[in-house]
Amino acid sequence: MVEILRTNKIIKTYTYLILVFLWIPLFVILSSSFTKTNFISFPPELFSLKWWMKFIATDTYKRSTWLSIRISTIVAPISLIIGLLSSIVLVRYRFKGRNLFKIFFNMPYTIPQVVFALSALLFFTSFGHINIIHFIICHIIITLPFNIKIISASLQLTDPNLEKSARVLGANEITSFYKITLPLIKPGLIGAFLHTFLSSFNNTTIAIFIGTPKLWTLPARIFSEIEFHAYPDLVAAASFSMILSFIFMLLIHKYIGISSLYK
Repeated sequence: MVEILRTNKIIKTYTYLILVFLWIPLFVILSSSFTKTNFISFPPELFSLKWWMKFIATDTYKRSTWLSIRISTIVAPISLIIGLLSSIVLVRYRFKGRNLFKIFFNMPYTIPQVVFALSALLFFTSFGHINIIHFIICHIIITLPFNIKIISASLQLTDPNLEKSARVLGANEITSFYKITLPLIKPGLIGAFLHTFLSSFNNTTIAIFIGTPKLWTLPARIFSEIEFHAYPDLVAAASFSMILSFIFMLLIHKYIGISSLYK
Protein backbone atom coordinates (compact mmCIF):
# COMPACT_ATOMS: atom_id res chain seq x y z
CA MET A 1 0.00 0.00 0.00
CA VAL A 2 2.82 2.39 0.86
CA GLU A 3 4.48 1.70 -2.49
CA ILE A 4 1.20 2.33 -4.33
CA LEU A 5 0.72 5.67 -2.55
CA ARG A 6 4.31 6.62 -3.29
CA THR A 7 3.85 5.71 -6.96
CA ASN A 8 0.65 7.80 -7.13
CA LYS A 9 2.47 10.80 -5.66
CA ILE A 10 5.26 10.43 -8.20
CA ILE A 11 2.76 10.24 -11.06
CA LYS A 12 0.85 13.29 -9.80
CA THR A 13 4.06 15.26 -9.37
CA TYR A 14 5.22 14.29 -12.85
CA THR A 15 1.82 15.29 -14.29
CA TYR A 16 1.90 18.68 -12.57
CA LEU A 17 5.41 19.33 -13.83
CA ILE A 18 4.29 18.58 -17.39
CA LEU A 19 1.34 20.94 -17.01
CA VAL A 20 3.61 23.70 -15.71
CA PHE A 21 6.01 23.08 -18.59
CA LEU A 22 3.14 23.40 -21.09
CA TRP A 23 1.48 26.41 -19.48
CA ILE A 24 4.55 28.62 -18.94
CA PRO A 25 5.04 29.44 -22.68
CA LEU A 26 1.33 30.25 -23.00
CA PHE A 27 1.50 32.53 -19.97
CA VAL A 28 4.57 34.28 -21.39
CA ILE A 29 2.85 34.88 -24.75
CA LEU A 30 -0.34 36.17 -23.17
CA SER A 31 1.37 38.51 -20.72
CA SER A 32 3.73 39.84 -23.40
CA SER A 33 0.77 41.05 -25.43
CA PHE A 34 -0.10 43.56 -22.69
CA THR A 35 3.23 45.37 -22.70
CA LYS A 36 3.41 49.13 -23.26
CA THR A 37 6.86 49.03 -24.87
CA ASN A 38 7.40 48.91 -28.63
CA PHE A 39 9.04 45.50 -28.46
CA ILE A 40 8.16 42.11 -27.02
CA SER A 41 9.18 41.94 -23.39
CA PHE A 42 8.56 39.64 -20.45
CA PRO A 43 7.54 40.43 -17.87
CA PRO A 44 5.78 43.47 -19.35
CA GLU A 45 7.19 46.66 -17.91
CA LEU A 46 3.88 48.54 -18.01
CA PHE A 47 0.37 47.18 -18.56
CA SER A 48 -1.33 48.43 -21.73
CA LEU A 49 -3.97 47.35 -24.25
CA LYS A 50 -2.48 49.34 -27.13
CA TRP A 51 -1.20 46.27 -28.98
CA TRP A 52 -4.56 44.56 -28.66
CA MET A 53 -6.18 47.69 -30.05
CA LYS A 54 -3.69 47.71 -32.90
CA PHE A 55 -4.41 44.06 -33.61
CA ILE A 56 -8.13 44.84 -33.74
CA ALA A 57 -7.62 47.94 -35.91
CA THR A 58 -5.09 46.49 -38.40
CA ASP A 59 -6.76 45.67 -41.71
CA THR A 60 -4.60 42.65 -42.48
CA TYR A 61 -5.41 41.03 -39.14
CA LYS A 62 -9.09 41.91 -39.45
CA ARG A 63 -9.32 40.37 -42.93
CA SER A 64 -7.48 37.23 -41.83
CA THR A 65 -9.56 36.83 -38.66
CA TRP A 66 -12.82 37.37 -40.52
CA LEU A 67 -11.76 34.88 -43.20
CA SER A 68 -10.97 32.24 -40.55
CA ILE A 69 -14.33 32.83 -38.88
CA ARG A 70 -16.20 32.63 -42.21
CA ILE A 71 -14.52 29.36 -43.18
CA SER A 72 -15.07 27.79 -39.75
CA THR A 73 -18.70 28.92 -39.61
CA ILE A 74 -19.41 27.24 -42.95
CA VAL A 75 -17.31 24.12 -42.32
CA ALA A 76 -18.69 23.29 -38.86
CA PRO A 77 -22.38 22.69 -39.75
CA ILE A 78 -21.63 20.96 -43.07
CA SER A 79 -19.10 18.62 -41.48
CA LEU A 80 -21.50 18.01 -38.59
CA ILE A 81 -24.38 17.00 -40.87
CA ILE A 82 -22.18 14.68 -42.95
CA GLY A 83 -20.70 13.23 -39.76
CA LEU A 84 -24.15 12.64 -38.26
CA LEU A 85 -25.50 10.86 -41.33
CA SER A 86 -22.32 8.79 -41.69
CA SER A 87 -22.36 7.85 -37.99
CA ILE A 88 -25.98 6.68 -38.20
CA VAL A 89 -25.14 4.41 -41.11
CA LEU A 90 -21.97 3.04 -39.51
CA VAL A 91 -23.46 2.48 -36.04
CA ARG A 92 -27.03 1.39 -36.73
CA TYR A 93 -26.61 -0.72 -39.87
CA ARG A 94 -24.59 -3.79 -40.83
CA PHE A 95 -23.73 -4.15 -44.51
CA LYS A 96 -20.97 -5.38 -46.78
CA GLY A 97 -18.13 -2.90 -47.06
CA ARG A 98 -18.88 -1.31 -43.68
CA ASN A 99 -15.28 -1.71 -42.51
CA LEU A 100 -14.08 -0.32 -45.83
CA PHE A 101 -16.17 2.81 -45.23
CA LYS A 102 -14.64 3.16 -41.76
CA ILE A 103 -11.15 2.98 -43.24
CA PHE A 104 -12.13 5.51 -45.91
CA PHE A 105 -13.41 8.01 -43.33
CA ASN A 106 -10.28 7.56 -41.20
CA MET A 107 -7.85 8.11 -44.08
CA PRO A 108 -7.19 11.77 -43.12
CA TYR A 109 -5.68 10.36 -39.89
CA THR A 110 -3.11 8.32 -41.79
CA ILE A 111 -2.09 10.97 -44.34
CA PRO A 112 0.19 13.77 -43.05
CA GLN A 113 -1.44 17.16 -43.48
CA VAL A 114 1.59 18.43 -45.40
CA VAL A 115 1.08 15.70 -48.00
CA PHE A 116 -2.67 16.33 -48.08
CA ALA A 117 -2.22 20.10 -48.41
CA LEU A 118 0.31 19.73 -51.24
CA SER A 119 -1.99 17.29 -53.06
CA ALA A 120 -4.90 19.69 -52.63
CA LEU A 121 -2.83 22.56 -54.00
CA LEU A 122 -1.83 20.62 -57.12
CA PHE A 123 -5.37 19.35 -57.65
CA PHE A 124 -7.22 22.65 -57.18
CA THR A 125 -4.76 24.76 -59.18
CA SER A 126 -5.23 22.42 -62.13
CA PHE A 127 -8.81 23.76 -62.39
CA GLY A 128 -7.99 27.43 -61.95
CA HIS A 129 -7.49 29.90 -59.11
CA ILE A 130 -7.84 29.01 -55.44
CA ASN A 131 -10.98 30.32 -53.73
CA ILE A 132 -12.71 29.95 -50.37
CA ILE A 133 -14.60 26.84 -51.54
CA HIS A 134 -11.31 24.97 -51.71
CA PHE A 135 -10.55 25.87 -48.09
CA ILE A 136 -13.99 24.63 -47.05
CA ILE A 137 -13.58 21.31 -48.88
CA CYS A 138 -10.16 20.66 -47.31
CA HIS A 139 -11.33 21.55 -43.81
CA ILE A 140 -14.40 19.33 -44.10
CA ILE A 141 -12.20 16.40 -45.12
CA ILE A 142 -9.80 16.78 -42.19
CA THR A 143 -12.49 17.45 -39.55
CA LEU A 144 -14.94 14.74 -40.61
CA PRO A 145 -13.14 11.78 -38.93
CA PHE A 146 -13.29 13.44 -35.50
CA ASN A 147 -16.98 14.27 -36.03
CA ILE A 148 -17.77 10.68 -36.91
CA LYS A 149 -15.81 9.42 -33.89
CA ILE A 150 -17.56 11.77 -31.44
CA ILE A 151 -21.08 11.29 -32.81
CA SER A 152 -20.65 7.52 -33.19
CA ALA A 153 -19.62 7.30 -29.54
CA SER A 154 -22.77 9.22 -28.56
CA LEU A 155 -24.98 6.98 -30.72
CA GLN A 156 -23.48 3.81 -29.25
CA LEU A 157 -24.46 4.99 -25.76
CA THR A 158 -28.13 5.35 -26.75
CA ASP A 159 -30.56 2.44 -26.69
CA PRO A 160 -31.98 1.79 -30.19
CA ASN A 161 -34.98 0.11 -28.56
CA LEU A 162 -36.23 3.55 -27.55
CA GLU A 163 -36.69 4.44 -31.21
CA LYS A 164 -38.35 1.10 -31.87
CA SER A 165 -40.79 1.75 -29.03
CA ALA A 166 -41.63 5.15 -30.51
CA ARG A 167 -42.29 3.56 -33.91
CA VAL A 168 -44.52 0.93 -32.29
CA LEU A 169 -46.55 3.81 -30.84
CA GLY A 170 -47.04 5.31 -34.29
CA ALA A 171 -44.07 7.57 -34.95
CA ASN A 172 -42.15 7.20 -38.20
CA GLU A 173 -38.36 6.79 -38.36
CA ILE A 174 -37.63 10.49 -38.83
CA THR A 175 -39.94 11.57 -36.01
CA SER A 176 -38.64 8.94 -33.59
CA PHE A 177 -35.05 9.92 -34.32
CA TYR A 178 -35.81 13.64 -33.96
CA LYS A 179 -37.82 13.25 -30.76
CA ILE A 180 -35.87 10.45 -29.04
CA THR A 181 -32.30 9.98 -30.27
CA LEU A 182 -31.38 13.53 -31.25
CA PRO A 183 -31.92 14.99 -27.73
CA LEU A 184 -29.88 12.11 -26.26
CA ILE A 185 -26.88 12.75 -28.52
CA LYS A 186 -27.17 16.55 -28.30
CA PRO A 187 -24.03 16.93 -26.09
CA GLY A 188 -22.03 14.93 -28.63
CA LEU A 189 -23.32 17.08 -31.49
CA ILE A 190 -22.43 20.28 -29.65
CA GLY A 191 -18.97 18.94 -28.83
CA ALA A 192 -18.42 17.84 -32.43
CA PHE A 193 -19.51 21.26 -33.72
CA LEU A 194 -17.19 23.13 -31.34
CA HIS A 195 -14.26 20.84 -32.12
CA THR A 196 -14.81 21.24 -35.86
CA PHE A 197 -15.00 25.02 -35.61
CA LEU A 198 -11.83 25.14 -33.52
CA SER A 199 -9.90 22.74 -35.76
CA SER A 200 -10.88 24.68 -38.86
CA PHE A 201 -10.09 28.06 -37.30
CA ASN A 202 -6.64 27.01 -36.08
CA ASN A 203 -5.54 25.02 -39.12
CA THR A 204 -2.25 26.36 -40.43
CA THR A 205 -0.84 23.74 -42.80
CA ILE A 206 -3.62 23.86 -45.39
CA ALA A 207 -3.83 27.66 -45.22
CA ILE A 208 -0.12 28.03 -45.92
CA PHE A 209 -0.17 25.69 -48.91
CA ILE A 210 -3.35 26.82 -50.67
CA GLY A 211 -3.52 30.36 -49.29
CA THR A 212 -3.32 33.38 -51.58
CA PRO A 213 -2.63 37.08 -50.81
CA LYS A 214 -6.40 37.62 -50.67
CA LEU A 215 -7.12 34.38 -48.80
CA TRP A 216 -4.78 34.31 -45.82
CA THR A 217 -6.24 33.00 -42.55
CA LEU A 218 -5.23 34.25 -39.11
CA PRO A 219 -3.03 31.23 -38.16
CA ALA A 220 -1.25 31.48 -41.51
CA ARG A 221 -0.85 35.24 -41.03
CA ILE A 222 0.72 34.70 -37.60
CA PHE A 223 3.01 31.98 -38.88
CA SER A 224 4.19 33.98 -41.91
CA GLU A 225 4.86 37.20 -39.98
CA ILE A 226 6.85 35.65 -37.14
CA GLU A 227 10.03 35.79 -39.22
CA PHE A 228 9.76 39.45 -40.24
CA HIS A 229 7.33 41.12 -37.87
CA ALA A 230 8.29 40.51 -34.22
CA TYR A 231 6.08 43.17 -32.63
CA PRO A 232 3.64 42.84 -29.73
CA ASP A 233 0.61 43.14 -32.02
CA LEU A 234 1.63 39.77 -33.49
CA VAL A 235 1.72 38.38 -29.95
CA ALA A 236 -1.74 39.85 -29.37
CA ALA A 237 -2.99 38.02 -32.48
CA ALA A 238 -1.49 34.76 -31.21
CA SER A 239 -3.02 35.40 -27.77
CA PHE A 240 -6.44 35.93 -29.35
CA SER A 241 -6.22 32.56 -31.08
CA MET A 242 -4.99 30.95 -27.86
CA ILE A 243 -7.83 32.43 -25.75
CA LEU A 244 -10.42 31.36 -28.32
CA SER A 245 -9.01 27.82 -28.31
CA PHE A 246 -9.06 27.72 -24.51
CA ILE A 247 -12.72 28.82 -24.37
CA PHE A 248 -13.75 26.25 -26.96
CA MET A 249 -11.87 23.47 -25.16
CA LEU A 250 -13.68 24.37 -21.93
CA LEU A 251 -16.99 24.14 -23.77
CA ILE A 252 -16.03 20.80 -25.33
CA HIS A 253 -15.05 19.47 -21.90
CA LYS A 254 -18.39 20.68 -20.49
CA TYR A 255 -20.50 18.87 -23.07
CA ILE A 256 -18.59 15.68 -23.88
CA GLY A 257 -15.33 15.66 -21.90
CA ILE A 258 -11.88 16.05 -23.42
CA SER A 259 -11.18 12.33 -23.02
CA SER A 260 -14.05 11.53 -25.42
CA LEU A 261 -12.00 12.95 -28.29
CA TYR A 262 -9.41 10.20 -27.88
CA LYS A 263 -11.52 7.12 -27.16
